Amino acid sequence: MRQQAPILWLIALAATACASAHGAPAGAPTPPGAAPAAGAPTDPQSLKLAEGFLKQEITRRLGNARSYDVRIDPEGTDLAHGQVGRIHLTAEDVRTPDGLVIARVEARTEPMRLGPNMRPVDGAPPTVFTAYFDPMDLTRFARRNAGGRVSDLQVELARGKVVVRGKPEVLGLKVDTEVAGRPVLRRHWQIHFHASRVSVLGVRITELAADYLEKQVNPLIDLSDLKLPVRFKDLQVRRRYLTLEGSLDLVGL
Repeated sequence: MRQQAPILWLIALAATACASAHGAPAGAPTPPGAAPAAGAPTDPQSLKLAEGFLKQEITRRLGNARSYDVRIDPEGTDLAHGQVGRIHLTAEDVRTPDGLVIARVEARTEPMRLGPNMRPVDGAPPTVFTAYFDPMDLTRFARRNAGGRVSDLQVELARGKVVVRGKPEVLGLKVDTEVAGRPVLRRHWQIHFHASRVSVLGVRITELAADYLEKQVNPLIDLSDLKLPVRFKDLQVRRRYLTLEGSLDLVGL
């Protein structure tokens, strides 16, 4: 596997390439501790090139998706002097290496100033990374995990909880079963389903049955194969999405 260059070098590469195209050398990044240069904002061509480099690298690392969009805020951006405005990333229907689909990915980073080594002078800026999961995609993933052990498996989101419906085999019979519970974040990259109520035809069944059903659908989400240094910290059910929010190590890319 080839050594991966830090992704922030791509921003410097864009500045250098565009400066060369215009027949003038790119200026050096602002030295650590120095005040940012008061030069003119980066021209649209340089900005577009930098965005293209970032999009290509993020696509390679995050995986196939229906669409990607990368935007660098022109305000506060002077690539030739190492000043980078806010970076915004959105992606739709991202497919992870194990086949799980992320309905939407959003990432945003605060402005930064790069030193001569192409690392932020004031440390890595806060970068929020949010992944949205649709019940239909969770259903497909759960069905694949369960195989033929549970028929008519369905994952839904309702009133801040996860509801799993299906027909597992209980005492040799396929029985209509509903499991309601909460999602739990584990290891910073997995979501497991923890049942709080289990019913068969409207009647509560044993903890043994609940444990069985949990095992068939867990993990609901597994992002351990993502090629991005993301550490998830917050998990919520928001209307029609299950959302994971965490921090992305932009410097570590």
